[in-house]
Amino acid sequence: MDNKFCIECGFELPITAKFCERCGFTFVLNESTSESESKIESQEIKPNLSKSESELNLLDIIKKYFNGNFSLVKSFWMIALPINFITGIVTRIFPFALIVTIPILIFIFIGLWRSADNYIKNKKKKENKFWGYFVKGQIVLAVILISLSVVVGFILGLSEESEEPVLLSQTSTSSPKTSQAYVPSPKTQTATQSPKTTEADTSSPKTQTDVEKGNNYYNGTGVTQSYSEAAKWYKTAADQGDANAQYRLGNMYMSMGKGVTQNYFEAARLYKLAADQGDANAQFRLGNMYMSMGLGLRMSYIEAFKFIKLAADQGLVDAQSFVGYMYYNGQGTPKNYFEAARWYKLAADQGDDNAHMHLGNMYEKGHGVTQSYSEAVRLYKLAADQGNAGAQSSLGMMYEYGRGVTQSYSEARKWHTLAANQGDFGSEQALERIKNK
Repeated sequence: MDNKFCIECGFELPITAKFCERCGFTFVLNESTSESESKIESQEIKPNLSKSESELNLLDIIKKYFNGNFSLVKSFWMIALPINFITGIVTRIFPFALIVTIPILIFIFIGLWRSADNYIKNKKKKENKFWGYFVKGQIVLAVILISLSVVVGFILGLSEESEEPVLLSQTSTSSPKTSQAYVPSPKTQTATQSPKTTEADTSSPKTQTDVEKGNNYYNGTGVTQSYSEAAKWYKTAADQGDANAQYRLGNMYMSMGKGVTQNYFEAARLYKLAADQGDANAQFRLGNMYMSMGLGLRMSYIEAFKFIKLAADQGLVDAQSFVGYMYYNGQGTPKNYFEAARWYKLAADQGDDNAHMHLGNMYEKGHGVTQSYSEAVRLYKLAADQGNAGAQSSLGMMYEYGRGVTQSYSEARKWHTLAANQGDFGSEQALERIKNK
């Protein structure tokens, strides 16, 4: 069969073709023009425009796809689907690549939509048009889902800054037997507490006086209590580089409306200033902020472990217990039961109830220490006597099953009741289990 060539892109076509399959160019012939004349006219430009389909370059393919001139099957399976898959992976790894991928997705959707349009137009029977409408429906659904994800992401991004702080002590009160996600809680510290072993000595006589005035206003000692006045004096000393003042002012920014507008970013900045000067309390609080999403810092277990361990090395008991927890669970550091036991013991020797409970759990399971039910019971009892709900629940279990002690359902009920009264779910279930025993 004789062929002719498109005068727009040079694509070879049958002599009877009325439009170019590649670029969409429409041939306009006069009624008086014969097919042979058309053939001659086409052949006259053949030397300059001849181009076979195998010679299509990337620009030709892009143009043809965008105009919807590929078949629907080819457009969907060979172009749209692979490119969508690749852009999805790229944006998953590099979120900022979304700026580049959005125009690509728009291009893909337009080309696929036009291809579906041509598919529908070329099908005479209604039942044969299904796949064209199906693809169009998928495009509409994809646009809706992408738009929703962008809107939701924007809303969540705004809500992060207004999110109330979640103290680590609120994350769990259950026994490590039922929840290894238990996090040791920082002890509440008033503004007047200043353990000399854990605070950096960066005070001058002037800043010490300012901090003392801040303490007096914070606690209402000798003056009318005023958080705003306390914040003013702490800020005066903090601006002069006093680590103690920086730490205390950071606490106020972390609190709910105590003298200043709550601001996690400012709290983190002040904690960092004090932590860099060696203040153990600030190091511990900064580590806590790295552990919690939405508290002024990007969540990072590695940074959290770094600062909490700095505080633990100075003997801060809460930090020692926390370092033990992080070694036990492999958060920010490789999992190491032996190191976990060592740090729990250091905190337990200072009377920390969380450390007693966790160390008891390790003796019960034989993690990092020689298994000993009797030692586990001893440690659970020390923590339980301090009101630790997790330890009370664990001690109830030891009495229930006779591990390290003589089995006693009455003792088990006693300790499970104490734990259940504090909201321990495991003990509530245990009481139901042994109520008739």
